[in-house]
Amino acid sequence: MHSRFSVALVTKTWNRPCRFQESRVPRILSPGRLLCLFLSMMGAVVEAGTLITDNDAGNQVYSETGTWSTSSLTGFEGLTYRTAHPGTGLSTATWTPDVPIAQRYDVRVHYRDGGNRTTLAKYTVHHAEGESVLVVDQSGSGELVADDIGRFSFGVGEGHHIVLSSEGSNGYVIADAIELIPVDFPFIFPEIGNVTHSPLHPRPGDSVTIQAEVGYSGESSPDVFLEWRSGFSGETETVPMIAVTRGEDNITYFATLPSFQALEFVEYGVRAEAAGFDSSVKHRAFQVTQAGTAGPHVFIVAGQSNACGPGELTETNEQSHPAVLMFGSDYQWKTAYEPITDATNRIDVIANCPWTPETVRGHGFALRACKDLVAADPATCRLIPAAGGGTSLAEWQRHADPFDRSTLFGSMNYRRLVCSPEGITALWWYQGESDSSSPTFILDHRQFIASAREEISTDLPVIYAQLGSSPDSSYNSRLFDTGEKQRRMESGSGTPEEIEHHHMVVTFDLPQLDQVHLDQGATKELGRRFALATRQHIFGEDIDGTGPRLRTKGPAFFDPADPARVVVVFDREVSEPAPGAETLFRVDGEIPVSIARDPGAHNVLLLEMTGPVESDAVLTYGSPPASGLHIRRINVLKGGNDLPVPRFGPVEIQTFQGTLWQLR
Repeated sequence: MHSRFSVALVTKTWNRPCRFQESRVPRILSPGRLLCLFLSMMGAVVEAGTLITDNDAGNQVYSETGTWSTSSLTGFEGLTYRTAHPGTGLSTATWTPDVPIAQRYDVRVHYRDGGNRTTLAKYTVHHAEGESVLVVDQSGSGELVADDIGRFSFGVGEGHHIVLSSEGSNGYVIADAIELIPVDFPFIFPEIGNVTHSPLHPRPGDSVTIQAEVGYSGESSPDVFLEWRSGFSGETETVPMIAVTRGEDNITYFATLPSFQALEFVEYGVRAEAAGFDSSVKHRAFQVTQAGTAGPHVFIVAGQSNACGPGELTETNEQSHPAVLMFGSDYQWKTAYEPITDATNRIDVIANCPWTPETVRGHGFALRACKDLVAADPATCRLIPAAGGGTSLAEWQRHADPFDRSTLFGSMNYRRLVCSPEGITALWWYQGESDSSSPTFILDHRQFIASAREEISTDLPVIYAQLGSSPDSSYNSRLFDTGEKQRRMESGSGTPEEIEHHHMVVTFDLPQLDQVHLDQGATKELGRRFALATRQHIFGEDIDGTGPRLRTKGPAFFDPADPARVVVVFDREVSEPAPGAETLFRVDGEIPVSIARDPGAHNVLLLEMTGPVESDAVLTYGSPPASGLHIRRINVLKGGNDLPVPRFGPVEIQTFQGTLWQLR
């Protein structure tokens, strides 16, 4: 920061401080507040109490006379700036900050300097003591500059303003942003703390009490308002909240909402005002449950096109169920139907899928999964679709603003905040096709999961799909390699890459609609598998929810009694191998001539090779491509609940000193 002015005094305006700490759900805001919101979403850090007036803020706080044009370069915080050339006659730019409290402010002017800029930019500051004129040298090498030009007193409602004139200029005059920075700020802004509603899961006829803690210190209490709307009526109402308890630096407020109908979705926000300054609006929501039901199970459905649901839409679509709801693209709760990613009246443009009823695609796994869960546990099941077709892990990473709805992560995070502040049961995830050639897949996936848990819940469970197979051999090879990385990240894999509360369902046996996507029958079966995995690993039911896995310690051995035999050990019983099951195995690229369960231990398979196995051999399973479209593999190994063994490999075949019975 540097100063290059010759005589005078100054300003910059936001008409509210930037205190957007949680929700990015804007209400009707002044132009200054809108710019403050925009800057905070871009990650800008604005000092508490600073008033920022930018040329982009609108004519209530910024106006011009004469001839100005918008530069193609960026100005303050990545926004635009205006230029005036002396050859076009006298031009002025005026900033009129909405001063919230009478006091002294340091004035700072922003501009991009340059070799063709004026050295005589004339600023006139109209302040409480009169007028001050100062001249700023805007020449330089093309950098963004912030000049502190003086300290002045400004009053409330006095129309104090700053004027930049091209009078006497000898180059381009730059009008960008001006700041007023409070010198003696007398109070702390009202800050919304914990916001809750009771009962947590209201039923028809219940009144709902909203309680909010507001941090504040000052001579008087802030005014606190509850803004709410019902998804049925769509109209927003505002009511004052009543202070009930006072602490040393906070006040607790409450308000009561009327009773609502079954399945009615209600969104509300709490806002505090003091001395002309607003807090951010902290948003919450709830949905009235059906009479007699427990709290809902809520699932985010995210990833790429196979999470969207690519299956055919036909007369055999999965049918709706009154206890299964979906958060529509229009931000309304409704009874779930296929496609759950229906784009009708879609609000977010980033989290979307290419399927619509007109494309005869859009059948997914989530509705079937929720129906199976409701059948096992009669509670409401809610779906928050947030997938984006063809999206990579790089696109799914969290940005500086975790609620930025122009990003995949922000859109997902924003939806779950608005429609399920009580919490998320699990993330259902199907992604990886776009990253099937990525050398950083594991790192990128782990980073995404870590970010999701930081935002949503530190122990957020994840149920995810291992990538399936493809009829295209080259593409299938990439899917297989990525599927092995996914297997290694599963909880209980025993590898350094494993992630806690991270459970995998298998898809490589399911029929394909095309080279990438599952058909309708496959999506229904996948829904069944997601439900089983959820019941075991999240609801804690004593069932086999994911099928057999390789034993973590020593999954494959050379048979000490037969050099042409490989022993494969699983963590639970596998079914009797179907005809052709041996063709899914490779030992150093060679297919076994036969496969059988060990008669003494049904979790052990015996692979017979044509000759002795090399000492450094590796084992793979499930690598061959799919044999065609709409064809389900029937020769896969399975366990309980008809759940298949995942694709795996290469896995090192180890030397075992002992006898086969010791593996049983």
